[in-house]
Amino acid sequence: MLIGLLLNSLACQTKTNDYKPIIKLEHLDVAVYINDTLITNNLYRREDAYSLEDNFLDYVNLDIVCYYLKASCEIDNNGILYITYQNEFYDSPFPVASLLVNNQIYVPLLAFELTLHLPLWQEDSAVYLLTDNYLTSQIPVTLDEAYILLDKLCLSSVRRELKQCSLEELSIYHRLTKDDLCEAWLASDDEEIVKLFQSVGINDKERMSYYVLLGYHLYLNDEPCQLEDVITYPDGLVDNQ
Repeated sequence: MLIGLLLNSLACQTKTNDYKPIIKLEHLDVAVYINDTLITNNLYRREDAYSLEDNFLDYVNLDIVCYYLKASCEIDNNGILYITYQNEFYDSPFPVASLLVNNQIYVPLLAFELTLHLPLWQEDSAVYLLTDNYLTSQIPVTLDEAYILLDKLCLSSVRRELKQCSLEELSIYHRLTKDDLCEAWLASDDEEIVKLFQSVGINDKERMSYYVLLGYHLYLNDEPCQLEDVITYPDGLVDNQ
């Protein structure tokens, strides 16, 4: 996997007393948030790093992130990151690169998405790590708001897959996610997004959830994705969805 290759290509010693300063670092003035809380403005990038549009492979202070997550963490000699978060134990799927900066351990932001399955989201020069509690408290009023929230909610790998998938593959995503979407956003008839669909005669919650997902697929591909575009899409929801 590309992510695995990227992380492994950045690997270096993780123990403080074994660290050798063999690479040069560029300091980045990028704001890092957990939900709406600013936790730091300091990221570092290796000068030999891959050139990417976002900051997900740049390095953040491990202790600062864990402090604001109320989590405990450690990295073993093989580079595996272990995190205890919300009484659950997680370990990284790949060896995680780590750097020592001013006697503090830094790891790529992407390590938290891959280890904790919490989505990263970038807006201009700010990066957001979003927790489950934050995401489930946000209910969109319009489809535009739904797309922005899905940008935040979905892991970066899922966003790529939803953008590139066929409509047949999209129906599979819908079957896997419809219960979560219905429970989080569409459970109550009092929600404005539910009323939006009801205003055009759509009352079935599963159908609503499919149209949200279809609209997001169109949004990711820069196609028209307003309510009328979605419900009249030529290959829209079929009866067995």
